[in-house]
Amino acid sequence: MVIEYIRYEVPVGQCEQFINAYRAAAEQLASARQCLAFEVSRGIESPNRFVVRIEWTSKRAHEEGFQRERLFKAFQENVKPFNGNAREMEHYQVEVVSVPQVAAVH
Repeated sequence: MVIEYIRYEVPVGQCEQFINAYRAAAEQLASARQCLAFEVSRGIESPNRFVVRIEWTSKRAHEEGFQRERLFKAFQENVKPFNGNAREMEHYQVEVVSVPQVAAVH
């Protein structure tokens, strides 16, 4: 599994349009067999900044699978207006995982 992070800085007046674009694009991601999970997070201190996190089965599956399917074309139609607002688009490999501690019951 690899994780793709896309950081966006969206003009303040376009934030709701951005969120709606990813809501529409969620259908294509959910239908893609290469996509394991995804989320869109909004900055608290900077509400016009967003991070999109997509878990792919592999980098190759993302680039040579999903990006060559018709689902990708529909996905791009939704998010393309914001491509110029992307500040980072990178794939990452998980190296360390933290397991939350469960409080002991007395």
